[in-house]
Amino acid sequence: MQNGLNKRVLWKKVLFFILLLPAIVIVFLILKNSTYLISEFILVPNNTSQFEQCDKMESIGQKRIPKIIHQVHGFKDLQMNTDHLDKIKTWKEQHSDYIYYLWNATTVNRLIQNEYKHLFHLFTSYGSWIQRADVARYVILHYYGGWYIDLDVRCKAGLQDLVLQAYFEKKTGIFHTTYPAGISNDIFGITPHHPFLKSVLDNLPNANRWYLLPHWNILLSAGSTYMWGRLLNYPCKENLIVLEKDEYEKYFQIEHDGSWHSWDDKVGLMLLNVLQYKSLLTTLMVLFCLIVVVCVRLTCSSKHLTLNGFSPK
Repeated sequence: MQNGLNKRVLWKKVLFFILLLPAIVIVFLILKNSTYLISEFILVPNNTSQFEQCDKMESIGQKRIPKIIHQVHGFKDLQMNTDHLDKIKTWKEQHSDYIYYLWNATTVNRLIQNEYKHLFHLFTSYGSWIQRADVARYVILHYYGGWYIDLDVRCKAGLQDLVLQAYFEKKTGIFHTTYPAGISNDIFGITPHHPFLKSVLDNLPNANRWYLLPHWNILLSAGSTYMWGRLLNYPCKENLIVLEKDEYEKYFQIEHDGSWHSWDDKVGLMLLNVLQYKSLLTTLMVLFCLIVVVCVRLTCSSKHLTLNGFSPK
């Protein structure tokens, strides 16, 4: 019997250490990543040594965003769906004087191998196709300039007026805000070899970390939140245009298809629906309780009046 008890104690200790090791690793990674995230999004050191001085960027300000539209397909599915084809048509119809490029995994790989060899190993090491698609848009626009546009974005009006506005105001990039905070990388325009996109590309190895969940991994390693962090640290923000929702909705409509969402997004959405459902039930229960309290008080008041000889006839 004593041997059996000793074995149970031993197994408990083994199980404890088996669970303790990954817990220590997770805590270590959280602390390590927290340091990076705090520096990137809160302290925002604005290291101007990484960039040209803003007052020396007049030559860049004289450049106009090229008349090129870039879109990327084939990192996830080889066949284009009809909805994406319809949206592509809206861009071509409104920009007949623009050059249109539809990139795929092969052409992107070739560009990175030829012009950005130092990023190729990192590019191929990403675990998700959307991370490679994110890096692809940065590389393409850094090299060629123009506009990058996701396939789930519909054109409502030509971008020519925006490009002209940026040129006259000596702005060299056009971005837009996203909910709940930051900027998005689903559509943006910029001049070629821009120092902001250089900073985006240069910091990719530093941001390539494990952020616990797939959604965070994508957004923080190379996605739109990552690009927002680079903007926060960019010292020449006044050379860029960031459109608010009421401004950019005149030109395009973003119809998020969620093609890159993973299991954690589905779980989060399910929990949100449950919480919303519980919130509705809670509200109804509170209203019901209030009605009961009011009815009880009215009943008690009626009895009190009756006892004192004031019963209604």
